[in-house]
Amino acid sequence: MLVGLGDAAEAAELATGTLAVFDDLDLGLDAAMALNCLGWARFHTGEHDLAAAAYREAAARAEACDSSHEAARAYTGLGNVAAARGVREEAAGFWAQADEIHPDLDPVVVGEARARRA
Repeated sequence: MLVGLGDAAEAAELATGTLAVFDDLDLGLDAAMALNCLGWARFHTGEHDLAAAAYREAAARAEACDSSHEAARAYTGLGNVAAARGVREEAAGFWAQADEIHPDLDPVVVGEARARRA
């Protein structure tokens, strides 16, 4: 929500804090969601290396807890980062991976899916 309101830096700070709490509580799915939020925020601050790192970690954690939704969200985000960097072939590969895992991410709800279609 903060990203949508134009405060991606604050969103990144909050996501980092909640990630620490979820890690302390050993909540893998929640941690994957927080990492995806962190990736989304960093994508919007233009920190593409940090966004990609968050999305890679989100994908790994989502796969570890069998969340196809969060894994697809992470791969969609990685595709968006690649596209923003001008690496269209890499972007297409990540997006295809996301589609294979979870083909119906709702762009109305999932920011990464909206950005992909832009």
